[in-house]
Amino acid sequence: MTSEHGGSLLDLAISQFLPIGGQPVIFSVGTKRHDSKRAHYKYGVKDAEATASRAVYAPGATNLTYVSVNTFYDLSRTVSAFANVTANFLPNEATRSPIVSKSETVIAIMGLAYRF
Repeated sequence: MTSEHGGSLLDLAISQFLPIGGQPVIFSVGTKRHDSKRAHYKYGVKDAEATASRAVYAPGATNLTYVSVNTFYDLSRTVSAFANVTANFLPNEATRSPIVSKSETVIAIMGLAYRF
């Protein structure tokens, strides 16, 4: 939407809904295909960004594997709480980048949703 990278992303996943202790839990595993433009935006180093200690790097297209767990809980008829934990496993093309220091990341999100 912002056209910062001019690239595209394809997200393919399989999810399974399981009620655990009466609580809805959704487990997912998938892969995100970043085309070369988007991968360069996320993991690459442009000529103008290169320094003596940071070389130019163009990773090409990448596939990022992930697993996630989601749940939600209705607090009232109009308000619910939600949570997500996602582990991303970066491909070699990303981890070889001079600006990437980890081969995996874990992200946790919690929030409230209001239904009108």
